[in-house]
This record gives sequence, structure tokens and C-alpha cells, in this order.
Amino acid sequence: MNINFKKRIIKITLISILVLIVILVLTNPNKITRKFPLKTQISVENTYFEYYNKMNDSIRIILRTAGLDPFNDIHKRYKRKAPRIENLNNDYNVKFLPNTQYGKMKFIKKNINFDVNLEKYAAGEKEFSLYGLFQPFYLESYDNKILIIHGKGRIIYSNLSEVVSEDTKDIKFTIISSNLLDLARSGHVNGTLIHNNKIYVSYHIRKEECEYFRIVVADINIKNLEFKDFYSSNECGPKYSAGRMQFFNHESQDGLLVSIGMGAYNKPSTFPQDKKTIISKIIFINLDTKKHIVYSLGHRNPQGLLVDGNNIISTEHGPHGGDEINKIIFQGNYGWPIASYGTAYDDIDKNEISSKGYLKSHSDSGFIEPVYAFVPSIGISQIIKIPNSFSNLWQNNYLLSSLNDQSLYRIKFNKNIDGILSMERIYVGSRIRDLKYFKKANVFILALEDQVELGILKLEIE
Repeated sequence: MNINFKKRIIKITLISILVLIVILVLTNPNKITRKFPLKTQISVENTYFEYYNKMNDSIRIILRTAGLDPFNDIHKRYKRKAPRIENLNNDYNVKFLPNTQYGKMKFIKKNINFDVNLEKYAAGEKEFSLYGLFQPFYLESYDNKILIIHGKGRIIYSNLSEVVSEDTKDIKFTIISSNLLDLARSGHVNGTLIHNNKIYVSYHIRKEECEYFRIVVADINIKNLEFKDFYSSNECGPKYSAGRMQFFNHESQDGLLVSIGMGAYNKPSTFPQDKKTIISKIIFINLDTKKHIVYSLGHRNPQGLLVDGNNIISTEHGPHGGDEINKIIFQGNYGWPIASYGTAYDDIDKNEISSKGYLKSHSDSGFIEPVYAFVPSIGISQIIKIPNSFSNLWQNNYLLSSLNDQSLYRIKFNKNIDGILSMERIYVGSRIRDLKYFKKANVFILALEDQVELGILKLEIE
């Protein structure tokens, strides 16, 4: 190939990129599609998203800088500034999957198809889309299968062997019939748990100006899930969030630990410090009596929950900064909204409580300090323990996921789990809502919500 020909190719490529940008500026899908009927709108946006997904990083950076990528509304929400070119070579010691500090991983992404019925469930909104194009979903393991529970209640499954196979590009998913779609239609799913051949799902529903927290349960199978009430609260909440569940034995009683947050963007209230309400608490629900007690209080939005032997670990969204990892102690108070290592959001109403700022030291005010606080925040999500069988180099480690930071964190706690000895950030490039370890395949599977994908992470070289 001669030099002139190479120059012509480069010239044509640059012209093509410029033409693409001009077309997008003139017909920005983020603006023009809002004038279309819902079904057409989603179809156009999904087509644009599909093409965007195939573009190389350079073109993506150009589109994002011009405010033309599919996530433009989300960038505004999270106050993401346009990427700066000088930052491209400023990733000192940051590991990008599949590489980590301790070993090389194999990381594969595979698409998910929830087979959405737009006509039936749209109800005038972008159905099955809770945050712009983002579609939160949760993962569970059952009988060598992976169950995927969408935020709007659709449940599908596939064989684990097919999901983890490098030879399978298009995974075959089967819909599990259930009544969860109708139950969660006015709200969305907050968490899932399989225990003793039963599947529990927490969700909230909206009625007029109130939201209400619910947990339903069904005998686990892959044909039809008939969910029945397990726990219902009549407390009117302005905006429920979280809802992770873990089996736990408290004072010789079997039950569920449940994290319940209140995610109003800029409106902290008195609920987190009020023991008479479940809002912004971790509660314990007795499996037999279905009655609850407040296990811990003073939480904002506890997105992740893990029971590891006698230790309980939660991960919690702070305000503007101050995401926390907490070791949960019975009747412990974690300080929100009085103490936080975060700050008020920039667009806070000056009359709001949080405009006064938050105390930084928790312990000086009688609250429990976080094990670790992320400043700035990472959009913290789920945390799990890494089995020692996974890797000789990842012994007694934990894996933490994040949303806005689009990264995993490999964590080594101290013996008492009240401090962190080491932490490695591993960049993934997608929002991670959930993650599970699948022992049979010795893999981690990630719920990548922005592109509705499964991320399969397995060890390649130690």
C-alpha cells in the first residue's frame, strides 16, 4: 500500500466522521425522537444506540464531547464534564479489564433480550427504561441456570453453560411466566434473593403521591412463578430505593435482612433517624411471623448487602460524595443525614436541610464511622465475597461494583472488617448493578445495565 493511498484513506475517514457529526448535530436523536410516537421513538433510539456501540473509542469521544452520544441526559444528571483529551494518557496504574494487578482475566460481554412488550407495558413512558437508556436488572443462580430479573419485573433464564461459553454469541433466553410484571408495574424491582428453593423479590409501588415497599415470594421453578405477599409496609415514602436481601439468623430466629433507602435527590429528612419507620434502615424480618425490627438506622441509600459469617457489610450511596462501606452492628446508627463525608449537591435549594452541610466526623456525634468513604463518590452498588477457590492471589478478598464509576474494586479488609488493607480499582466501562459468583463455572457474572449486557469474568492467567 503506497503512501498516497494511505493518505486518501485517512482523508476519506476524516471526512466521513465530519459528515456523521454534522448529520447528528442536525438530527440529534436525543431531541428529535421525543416528537415521535413511543414505539417509533424507542426503535430509533435503540438503532442509534446499536450503531454507537459499534463505534471505536475515538469517535465516541468526539460524539460525547459534542453532546451527541446516547447518554447525554445522563451526563447532565451526573454533571459529567466533556472528556478532556489530555486525560487519555493519564491512567497511571489503573487496570482495565481483562488485566488486573493479580492476574489476567478473560472478560466477555453478551447481549440480553428481555422481549419487551412495548404496547402493553409502556403506559406513556419509556417502558423497561428506568434511567434513560439504562435498564437495571438483577442476577440469581438456580439449578445450573442464570435467572435475570428486570427492574420492571420480566424474568428470563438461560443455561449457565451457554452463557459462559466463548463459542456462543447469541444466548437463548426463555421467559419465565410470572405475575411480577403486574405487581411491579407502577414501580420497580429493588432486589432479589433465592433461599431454600424460594425466590424473594423486593419492589416498590406508587399510588398517587406515595410509594410503598413490598416483598413477595414464590416457590422457585422455571415454568411459572406465582408470587405471593411476604411483607408489606403501609408507610408512605417519597422515593424508595435499595431493597437488597440476605438470609440471616438473628438471636436464633431465621429471617431476612433487608436494606431500605430513600433516594430523594436533594431532600434528606428526619426518617433515617426515626426508629418508628423502616425508611433508610436495615431491617430484620422474621421468616415465620413476618414481623420486622429495625436492625440499624441512619442510612441514606444502602445499595449493597452481604452476610459473611457473623459479619454484615453494606454499601451505601452518599450525597455529592461520601459513598460508604459499612460494617453493620445491631442497633448501630450510621449518622445520615446528620453526618456524611459527602456534601450537598450543587443545585440544592437553599431552604433544604442539606444546604446547612453535614458533620464529617461520625464518631464525635455518637455515630458509627464507615469502614471506608469514597470521596468523590463512585455510584456504589453490590459487594460479594470472592471464594478462595477462584484464585490463589485473591485470597480473602471481596469484590465491589459501581455504577457511575463503571469499575470493580477488589478489596482486602483487615481481620475485624473495620478497615481496608488494600483496594484495587479495575475499570470495566459499564454501569454494574449486580454481580454473582457461579461456582460450577468458576466465573463472576456482572449485570451491565447501560447496554443491557452480561459481563462474564473468569481467570485466565495467575
